[in-house]
Amino acid sequence: MESVKYDAIVIGAGVSGLAAARKLQENGKKVAVLEARDRIGGRVETDQTTFSRPFDVGAHWFHQEEPEQNPLANWARQQGVEQQRDRIHYDSQPFVEQQHRQAELWAKSKGDRPLSQLPPVKGPWAHEARNMLGPLSLGVELDQASSKDFRTMVDEKADLIAPGGMAQVVDRLAEGLDIRLNAPVSLVQWNQKGCWVTAGSEKLEAEHVVVTLPVGVLQKDVVKFQPALPAWKNRAIQSLQMGHLKKIAFEFPAGQLSATPDTGLQVQGSPMFHLVRPEGSDMSVTLVGGRTAQEWEKLGPEAAQQRVLSELRSVYGANLNPRAGSVTHWESDPLSGGSYSAAQPGHQSARAELARPVDGRLFFAGEACQEEWATTVAGAFLSGQKAADDIL
Repeated sequence: MESVKYDAIVIGAGVSGLAAARKLQENGKKVAVLEARDRIGGRVETDQTTFSRPFDVGAHWFHQEEPEQNPLANWARQQGVEQQRDRIHYDSQPFVEQQHRQAELWAKSKGDRPLSQLPPVKGPWAHEARNMLGPLSLGVELDQASSKDFRTMVDEKADLIAPGGMAQVVDRLAEGLDIRLNAPVSLVQWNQKGCWVTAGSEKLEAEHVVVTLPVGVLQKDVVKFQPALPAWKNRAIQSLQMGHLKKIAFEFPAGQLSATPDTGLQVQGSPMFHLVRPEGSDMSVTLVGGRTAQEWEKLGPEAAQQRVLSELRSVYGANLNPRAGSVTHWESDPLSGGSYSAAQPGHQSARAELARPVDGRLFFAGEACQEEWATTVAGAFLSGQKAADDIL
């Protein structure tokens, strides 16, 4: 096999991989990006055809606590990506109040314990508040959620969305890069002289390799490393886990959803959270997380849609009939293994260990490598830039 020499090979054309490749190329480095999918973006994907407006199958929000705090949103704005504040009006103020009280209580915790071991708030919406902060936010149940992970991550109080879809950001990041699609990597060899990456029948040589595979893929050992990754790196990989968030989206004829725009609907006793946006063409996006998302994936898309429709009809009337629908499947996607990473209780420090380079040859990036911005596209963006900085 012919060997082609690069300064760096990036494995994965998600946000972290593209951010790393872009920064390296802007600094005069020769870079190739290898992507197993037939598209760029990784866990960022915008469906432009199912509904009358773009639907983000994957990442949707620029999370932030303060305006202009999100580094990727700031970069995307400079690239001309339109953004707007996500103004959700909740149907129950007591639910919101208990959610805030629970978050503040958990944020004051010490150590790194399961969230299930921390004091719960009391009240009629307490269970739903904990579901929102745990499975629906972290993607895992409270007994699997790290309290340090929870309090370290950026809060979500001034979130932004891109009306045209998050894929616009990916497209801007990818401009001018050497990206090979349908190029799953099977082997990474490395030593003091350099690195060699095998993808299909092609073998590429480089000084450095940036690995941006999701935790769920790293744990499956799909890509072999020769020599094997050191024990400390494998411990970090196994100390993290994939969280799960499923979206069930519908579009209805105009006027069927009798709600104010941007309604956040929570039904007591339900694991679902509905975002209802009646704006010309009525849409709803329902979220389920953690164990519920995994169970619904096994039941299949039709069962998931029927469960959501049943609850929406109990609120908006039995005549509610969608004209289009979509169900996401990150739980069973072999190239992701879930929606985003979560630290196991007691192992939040694994994020920093995952980000540590190996012998100046192998570099790791992705939202799982970030602490403050873990689980987000901003975290992926920052970690990709950090990997590029480390190489430079």
